[in-house]
Amino acid sequence: MRVPTINGDGPVRLAPLEPAQVTEAYVGWLNDPVVTRFTEVSAGQTLQSARAYVENTVTSPDSALWAIHFDGTHVGNIRLTHIRRRHARAEVALIVGSRPHWGRGIASAAVVLVTDFAFASLRLHKLSAGIFAPNVASRRCFEKAGYFHDAILKDHAWFEGAFCDVLQMARLAPPSSPSSPHAPTEANR
Repeated sequence: MRVPTINGDGPVRLAPLEPAQVTEAYVGWLNDPVVTRFTEVSAGQTLQSARAYVENTVTSPDSALWAIHFDGTHVGNIRLTHIRRRHARAEVALIVGSRPHWGRGIASAAVVLVTDFAFASLRLHKLSAGIFAPNVASRRCFEKAGYFHDAILKDHAWFEGAFCDVLQMARLAPPSSPSSPHAPTEANR
């Protein structure tokens, strides 16, 4: 999938991420246990493994990956995965790896930009995100971006020595949106 640059009204911008853009600082995020505490990233990432992950994601027909830029600095990544055209849905996941940029609303702004793109350009109907229940910051990020609690997956993930619930957050395209593939038209009303 061709991934466009997405500019917001503020200092957050999303740009396609390519393997060559994976730096030692980027790998440092992936090996920081505070940054990756609530993710599926395993410790011991290398420049080669991180670049291979980016390469696999950007060449996948059902994924899109962006670098999150704040005032021109690469501070994290956001992706759409499991894009299912037939069902008009996808999953959203993100990481803000630069800890000095936490708490500034960057993640919510990035989620809004990707959500708007998914509904308007990809004509998706539903986006979802799985969040470990103890990850309050991520839950609030998605709530600020207009997502709602869709489901609770009981004991769904192993986290810090015990099973924890995963909250399924979701957002639906507005039913009357002209970008929605399921919006009624004059022909099918």
